[in-house]
Amino acid sequence: MKTLIVSVLIVLFSNTIYAGGLTLNELQKILKETNAGWTAGENNITKLPEDVKRRLFANEFRRTVDGPDVFKGGLGVVPSKFDWRNKDGKNYVTPVKYQEDCGACWAFASVGAIESKYLIQTQKAFNNLLDLSEQILVSCNSFGGGCNGGYLDSAANFLKNSGTYDESCYPYRASDSSCSYACKFYGTYVYKISSYQMVSQSVTALKEAVYNYGPIPVAMMVYEDFEYYQSGVYTHKTGSQTGAHAVLIVGWDDSQSCFIVKNSFSTAWGESGYFRIAYSEVTGYSDFGYSAVAYGNVTATNYVQTMLATDPGGKSIKFDGYSITTPVIYSLPSGSSHTVSINNVFTESDGKTRYLFDSRSDGKGINDNVVIPSTDSSILWSYKLQYLFKTSVNNSAYGRVEPDCSSGCWNDYWTSVTFSALPNTGYQFKNWSGDIQSSTNPLKFTVMEPLSITANFDKATVKTYTITASAGPNGKITPSGNINVPEKGSQAFDITPDNGYSVEDVLVDNQTVGAVTKYVFSNVTANHTIYAKFVSNTIPTYTIIASASEGGRIQPEGSIVVRRGASQTFTMIPDSGYIIDNVIVDGNSVGAVSNYTFSNVSANHGISAIFKKQSQNKEYVKLSVKYSGGGEGGVVSNPAGLNCSGDCSGWFVKGSTVQLIANPRSSSTFEGWNIGSCGKSQACNIVMNYDTPVTVYFKLKDGENPDGNTDEEALQESIKSASGCSCSYID
Repeated sequence: MKTLIVSVLIVLFSNTIYAGGLTLNELQKILKETNAGWTAGENNITKLPEDVKRRLFANEFRRTVDGPDVFKGGLGVVPSKFDWRNKDGKNYVTPVKYQEDCGACWAFASVGAIESKYLIQTQKAFNNLLDLSEQILVSCNSFGGGCNGGYLDSAANFLKNSGTYDESCYPYRASDSSCSYACKFYGTYVYKISSYQMVSQSVTALKEAVYNYGPIPVAMMVYEDFEYYQSGVYTHKTGSQTGAHAVLIVGWDDSQSCFIVKNSFSTAWGESGYFRIAYSEVTGYSDFGYSAVAYGNVTATNYVQTMLATDPGGKSIKFDGYSITTPVIYSLPSGSSHTVSINNVFTESDGKTRYLFDSRSDGKGINDNVVIPSTDSSILWSYKLQYLFKTSVNNSAYGRVEPDCSSGCWNDYWTSVTFSALPNTGYQFKNWSGDIQSSTNPLKFTVMEPLSITANFDKATVKTYTITASAGPNGKITPSGNINVPEKGSQAFDITPDNGYSVEDVLVDNQTVGAVTKYVFSNVTANHTIYAKFVSNTIPTYTIIASASEGGRIQPEGSIVVRRGASQTFTMIPDSGYIIDNVIVDGNSVGAVSNYTFSNVSANHGISAIFKKQSQNKEYVKLSVKYSGGGEGGVVSNPAGLNCSGDCSGWFVKGSTVQLIANPRSSSTFEGWNIGSCGKSQACNIVMNYDTPVTVYFKLKDGENPDGNTDEEALQESIKSASGCSCSYID
């Protein structure tokens, strides 16, 4: 297309034109008096120094002069209301940007036009992946356009012959920087327009151009009152002329007789970065549309936009040898392959925080080539946040910490970790110090920050026993080695197979307890061993579910995993006073057997042991004692049967009288029974005609902590001091 253009130089910044003295109060008064139809207020532009505000606008634009090749409209009737931001429910206008301290409005209006033209042409309703570079127009043009202004027709000609590329290729600098700073992709991959056409300065021509070609860049004159624009339909009312300005028409509304226009003052200005201007300003003071351009098709229809990013952001990626800081967007041909290089780990300067590569959204390895998909997309490198943990002991001769992180261990953020303090023989755990202060052992917490902790041990004051924990290949047991446990204490073990393996069996004191993943030794009064075996998942396994009724136990118990073709033996063990009543295997009785073996296992099974009270020609009922009140003490029975310092139960001949004797520890007081006839008497007589539940109340003295006596000591004290008690303690 050829266009007749007459160059008209508009001098904007002479002192005779721009005075810069309009105040907001003066303007608001005038708008009210004249019923202006728009509101004014302070914003990000009005708060700028006057010399900076002047640099926002171009020195000059060329006026379009009508000629045979100038678009004048007449293509057909257009609707009374139209907006490319909501065309059939879709948005074809990219986000509002900010030109900052640079008169590059001409570049922003022009790039906004080519962005919208591409989205309309390809029917890609607005997405955040399309963001083209204004700086390429400012820095790479040959017609002298820069921060002091540029021509809309020259910008269109540049987009036709040279084109622009993604914002990430040459991010906006708000300065007349060298074109050499543009990325190496510019020139290989570009967005160009096939043609352009000047548009006549008339409401009809401008509306038809927007409707038929897409949003169009136009020039207008700007006055002081425009800078204060807040909302409504703008018409010039007062103030000196401040410059020429390029903007982008995206629609109109005949009911308000106005155009809808995208500005480049950021979303903090006007109506979220937009303004409406009256049709009358086309021939009025603003001279709206005195230079206007409509774009032909964009010649980058085969490109797809691919965003490269890391999570969290800010990690450096080398893409086709070009170093970038994410997130960045590239427009590249679908199916093209590109090299990529990025670190597996990024460690922060404190040395205690790092990000470890976790996954890539396209399913590839961290440094595999990037193959551009067929649709707009993003490729995300995800990293796990990790913190450094360090452990130590107050004296290595006293004990150790497992896992050992004396040289530092990295743990994922928001995961649960457990550290065990393991005393050597003759020593006991005291407490944790450092970033965590606690007497709990093992110590379990959620990873929130880097930590250093110390396990403190001292010489043992109570008898200890050793549990020797070990594991076969392809898995681990935690903790492992020789674990010292105080008498009547507890110790838990976690059994963890490696990837591709499962627990085959766990042996406690050389007796199988099944394929469990956790085992707890409770009330330890002897040395023990525990050994874990593992099996490959490639060998089929089956599950045997083993359970037992009250009055005994089955060993092993729970869900037992058995390899195909292997055997598994179960032992039924009745409690004192009970006998085996029946054993049910897969729903069928196999009798009152004490052992049962599944041989050559090839299916899932179930086994249940049923026990009953051993017949003595006497009927027994159950007496249950529940502790309450928060204090501590012992309870024994006469006749013998109960001897406890916590919730317990026992069996007694029906019709007999049982005396319960309660005695508190030194840290507590006895508060009574829930049996009305007993009240606060420490000795309570109960006739056992039926199963009877009883609650005993002990209360912790004010300011007292538990006295630390062992259960056995408390019971012995209870027996010795209970009034009228002639019974003896049975161990």
